[in-house]
Parts: sequence; C-alpha cells; structure tokens
Amino acid sequence: MKRIVFMSMFLFALILSAQTGIFNLSYEDDFEVADAKLGISDFYRAQSRGNLIEYRSKTNEFVDYIVLTMEPKTMKMIGWFIRYKANNTAEMDSIVLDTIASLHGKENFYDTDTEQLIWFLTDTRTCHVMYIEGDSLLILYYDAFFSDLFNLGKYDINKEEDSE
Repeated sequence: MKRIVFMSMFLFALILSAQTGIFNLSYEDDFEVADAKLGISDFYRAQSRGNLIEYRSKTNEFVDYIVLTMEPKTMKMIGWFIRYKANNTAEMDSIVLDTIASLHGKENFYDTDTEQLIWFLTDTRTCHVMYIEGDSLLILYYDAFFSDLFNLGKYDINKEEDSE
C-alpha cells in the first residue's frame, strides 16, 4: 500500500513539473504569480491586448518578449510564448532546447508540415519550438482545451521589437 501511495505521489509530482516551463512559468499560475515570476527575471509588463499580456526586459539580451495568455474569468495562465531575438546564435538556441529537454524530457515529436518540435505534456497541453520570420526562435506553451483563447491573430508574433 505504501508503494502505491508513493508511486501516486511521485507520478503527480512528475506531471506537475512537466507543466512548468522556461522562466518557471506554469499552467494555471494566477496572474499575480506569473507577474512576480517574470519580475524576478527582470521583465516588466509592457502592454495588454485582451487576454494577452506582453512582457519585456531592458536587461535580458536574448529574449525579445514574452506573452502570457490568460483565461479572462479566472485570470489563470493557460499558456504563454517566448520570442527570442533573431540575432541569437545557434549556440544560444541550443541552450534553450537543452533547457526545454531538461524540463520536459528528451521525448518529443517533429512535425515536418509545420516545422515544429513538439513536447506533449498532457492530453491538451503542449510545448512547441519553431522558428518564425526573421529567424527568431519561438517557444509556445499551448493548451488545446482553450484553443479559442489562443487567437494569436490578435498578436503579431512576427513584429519587430519596439525601439526604446
């Protein structure tokens, strides 16, 4: 019986850890929690567009911006994406991929049609790694259960960084 309880607790902890991503962001983080986590990494809230909240940093030289996708009624995070700067080296991109593999495991799937590397975290939650226009690395944490709230058409992920 003790083994069953221990294994259940271990599997539960493993599942939870698989849903925590880069910058220690996690699915279902309250807005205040996610905001504080990004603040620790020196990111500030730059703007909001509906349920999408953009963060930037004046000190992080590798990340262009981070956008949180919030469930509007509960203000819990249902996903996020991180756009890295196009001038990052291949070595920097490799470090990001190694970090994702250490967080979510080495097992992933490469979708040749979309040219995305995908980690399946649960039945609905995934982590996507892809290059977008301008050779920027993009990491997308997505939850298919809330697909209607991931209207990234409202958010131009191919836009250039604002000059400050």
